[in-house]
Amino acid sequence: MSSNYDLKLSHIKTFLVAVEHNSFREAAKRLGLTVATVSNHIAALESFLGIRLFERGARGVKLTIEGQRAYVELKRLIEGLMEIREKIKLLNIRASTITIASMELSLSHIVPCVISRFKKEVNPDSSFMLKRGDEDYCIKEVEEGKADVAFIERLHEVRLTKDLEFMEIAKDRLVIISPLSWGLTRRVDIREILEKPIIICDLKTSLGELVKSFLKANGLNYDELDIKAELPSISSVLTAVSQELGLTIAPLTSIRGLISHYDNLKISSIKAKKEHLIFYAIKAEGTEREISFWSYLAKLKDEAQGMLPCIKKISERMWKLMR
Repeated sequence: MSSNYDLKLSHIKTFLVAVEHNSFREAAKRLGLTVATVSNHIAALESFLGIRLFERGARGVKLTIEGQRAYVELKRLIEGLMEIREKIKLLNIRASTITIASMELSLSHIVPCVISRFKKEVNPDSSFMLKRGDEDYCIKEVEEGKADVAFIERLHEVRLTKDLEFMEIAKDRLVIISPLSWGLTRRVDIREILEKPIIICDLKTSLGELVKSFLKANGLNYDELDIKAELPSISSVLTAVSQELGLTIAPLTSIRGLISHYDNLKISSIKAKKEHLIFYAIKAEGTEREISFWSYLAKLKDEAQGMLPCIKKISERMWKLMR
């Protein structure tokens, strides 16, 4: 018998099914083959291995001792190949997945918009893994290669480093939301809120921490303000403001889709040294795998004249309400 026969996986599969059902005829039925084809597959495998797998007789076929050993080893081989195939699939998925680390505001209002447009306009088969954390976490994920791109928001300009690339992708205004009956003007000096009761998001949330930092950046001591309540979410804060319990400060993006539910709220711009929230995208220098996503992000920014379309639409809609 020749050991140089061109073996196919289908021959091994046919053999395994024939053994498991103890019949060439049943194997043919299960595999959608003819009995003659099953017999040919077995003969080809016997030729390759140089052994007889079955004893053929009037009552059918029976595994030889060599056939029993071959069954155990060939089944293990096929299972190993299937495991390798799944591992390769997983590696391919991971290789084509862009991992994004993001702060909460960006994750809620920028990242979904960018991903959706990227999949529609660049690569519909792309996949993304999203991680959420504070600024330090997001930057560390990029530095350690655990995230391809990070999105953060700051009240101040970034300090460039030799290892990271920063792209300013949008700006957003922080505004005052107050009860309509209070009659605040369209533009309110930041120091006027010293005389007003204030509702704020819990300082444990990124939005609460952001507002506290905003107040500090504009020379206001949080402990000196008349804070009436710290609530768990921006929606609960807006509800409290609508009940005239106080005013609040928030980025325009954070109240998108919420402000229209209230007809008794007033949005005012803020006169202050620091008025803007800046959104940044970050990646490690010299990395190439996410280059198409990074380039598309820059293209979106340039087409929208320095502001991502999702942020631009939010801002335009909110300013109309303010007028």
